[in-house]
Amino acid sequence: MLSRVIRFFIALSLVACLRVPSGAACSELLAVTPEIERYAGNIGKTFKPEDSVEAKLAKVVKYLHGDDGIAFKNLRGLRRAQGYLVMGRHLLGGITGVFFAPGAGEVVKYRTAFGCSHYARAYIALLKALKIPGVEDVRYVISSSYKDYLAACPQKGAPRAKGRTINGHQFVAVKYGGKWFFINTSNKDLEKVPAGDMDYLGKDLAVAFPSYAKEAASGHNKLLVRYIGGDQDDGACDVSFAALMNISSSGDAASSVCRW
Repeated sequence: MLSRVIRFFIALSLVACLRVPSGAACSELLAVTPEIERYAGNIGKTFKPEDSVEAKLAKVVKYLHGDDGIAFKNLRGLRRAQGYLVMGRHLLGGITGVFFAPGAGEVVKYRTAFGCSHYARAYIALLKALKIPGVEDVRYVISSSYKDYLAACPQKGAPRAKGRTINGHQFVAVKYGGKWFFINTSNKDLEKVPAGDMDYLGKDLAVAFPSYAKEAASGHNKLLVRYIGGDQDDGACDVSFAALMNISSSGDAASSVCRW
């Protein structure tokens, strides 16, 4: 019986012959790829005729976190070895590359979901593929910690303070029944809160997901919206740590000037 080390190098040599895709371009972050279509087909099989729109939205997020979900632990066989190479390639661009570079198609194909952006991107692409009747619109949303923002941006109109990290959370806005809701796609259950008219940018309006209630209770470390996609294809271009920090500061991936 071959040792694990020998099996690993055999797999690695085989995978080396396969094409390892590059990170997604900004326009491809939320694209409906053939892999997204196939995965959406599997999810669609779990729908029942009597399911409401909300029930279907819940099944999509639950599937993403289930046994056939997009976490790396669910990858098997040769695809797992290729997944290691995909992650390694992203890490060559910096230790945080694996958290930002993969688009929805790659996340689903190689099960490389490690953070909130991955689940949000995959969820949006899947809703686009599923075309659930009653789902009127879907958008990608980026928020930042109010506490971190204050430390990094003490002065409006000035560049973000060097060495400061602004933590936050990426999630999804979905419109159905004529109303917008924010959905925390990092949660295996359907965690949603009303989003009103989506007029959150530049406002001191916290996104009060129940799972973040403890942090938001102080009113200091609340989540404030910094970016809402202009349409269902707008992935914000948060493909690197630097881009995300800029968005968290200004709402623009190319600007580090504190906007609020």
